[in-house]
Amino acid sequence: MYVSPPKDAGPSNRIFPCTACGACCRNLSHSPLYASLDRGDGICRHFDTGTNLCRIYEIRPKICRVTEMFEAFEDRLTWEEYVDLNWQSCRELRARTHTSESGVNRKE
Repeated sequence: MYVSPPKDAGPSNRIFPCTACGACCRNLSHSPLYASLDRGDGICRHFDTGTNLCRIYEIRPKICRVTEMFEAFEDRLTWEEYVDLNWQSCRELRARTHTSESGVNRKE
């Protein structure tokens, strides 16, 4: 699943392999960290259910940016460990929403 960046890759070259399935945007009620984004039914208020994409992707909050959020954990986890934990969460959320892994790959 995860492909390591080159050894000399800095944080700006790290890419979380998002499949844009929308499962994280459809399950905000599972974490109090996203309460301000929840439109009341567990779905992000910026998520377009028709296109399965974020309407404010380019200016989305830092908490929605997996790569940037790594800064909060890099003193305790390697990038690979962090990605593995995020993938575990992705799999659990997809199982809850029965979404597929097919989708557009995105850079974080």
